[in-house]
This record gives sequence, structure tokens and C-alpha cells, in this order.
Amino acid sequence: INERLGLSLAAADIAALLSNVEFRVNETGDALEYEAPFWRTDIEIPEDIVEEVGRLYGFDKLPQELPRRTLKPAPVNPGRELKQKLREVLSRAGANEVLTYSFVHKNVLERAGQNADDTYQLSNALSPDLHYLRRTVLPSLLDKVNANVRAGYGQFALFEIGKGHKKAAGVDEQGVPIEQQYLSLALSSGGFYQAKAFTEFIAKELGLDGSAVRAAI
Repeated sequence: INERLGLSLAAADIAALLSNVEFRVNETGDALEYEAPFWRTDIEIPEDIVEEVGRLYGFDKLPQELPRRTLKPAPVNPGRELKQKLREVLSRAGANEVLTYSFVHKNVLERAGQNADDTYQLSNALSPDLHYLRRTVLPSLLDKVNANVRAGYGQFALFEIGKGHKKAAGVDEQGVPIEQQYLSLALSSGGFYQAKAFTEFIAKELGLDGSAVRAAI
């Protein structure tokens, strides 16, 4: 209460304020247990008590000071920096980024060669087309490639950085499916050699070993 109001009231002072408006208050050291009168239906959460103490003490008496905050910069997030670096590198290489839903239709998974049995299925999907939580970003990306080809675009490169959820990856300590980060790049033309050029360019810009990348390709 004191921290939120900027005060330094003793527990006895707070108990007296609440008792004056017919709250039942039990004081144990610096801890207070209270019971609001039955007609005070506006008291529902702990913050309501903070507001009540402030009202009874007098809002005009509260200190008028700006909250203090540290000027220490936020810690660097290596994962976020890597994503931003990948976006910049792929954009310079001529690829366009797309953003797609994490939820897909079963047909989208099957067309990408993925087994729906290893995919989480929603029991309360917002749409019949969004029943499955994708394993990787690849099915969604290929779906956009297909849409662009049908629209008449012959040569392009699309990429997406996103999350996937595989049943095989398991769940965390809270029972929530583990999220895995993915980068997928799709080329509409050029085949192996253009894919190789993109991959080696990314490796060079990130300072990776080019020979290992070529072996992976």
C-alpha cells in the first residue's frame, strides 16, 4: 500500500483508517487482514484497498513526485538481434519477407509433406481453415508461393521468420508446447544454384564457415 501510494504509514495507521469506515481489520505486525462491509460491493481486488486507503488518507496529501526509473539501457536480446540481422541480409539479397498465421489447414500441412499427426490440433479454432498449429513456417510460406505463382509472378524470393510447435518437442514445465524458431526461404526459380547463392551470402554476412554451409546444402 505504501509503495503504491508513496507513503510511509504504519500498519496501525492503515488499520485505523479502514476501521473508521467499518472494515474489520486484524493487524499482525506489518501484515493486515481485512474484511469489507457487505454493502461495499466495489471492493473486489487488492488494488481497491490501496485506492480506499488513499481516499481516506486524502489524495491531496499524497506526495507529488515523479516515479524514479533507472537510465540503464535494456539488456541486449541476442535472438532479436539475430532475427533483425537475417531480415537485413535477406532483404539486401532481394528476398521479400512475409508474415503468416501460425494456424493452418490440414491440407496446407499435407501439401508441404508434413504429417498432421505430429501437429497440435485446436478444439476451438476460429475458422475451419485454422485447425492446426503449424510445426514449421514452411507450409505457410509455400502456400504464399503458390498464391503468387497463380497471380502471375514468375521470379521472386520469399522468406519468413517465425515459430513452430512440434509434438515431438514436448512441453515446458507449465504444460505449454515448446516453441521453436525457424527461418524458411522459398525461391520460385533458379533451383539449386540460386538457393546455394542465397545460403552462402547469408553465411558470409553472419560470419559462418562457408565450407560447412556448402556441405549442408
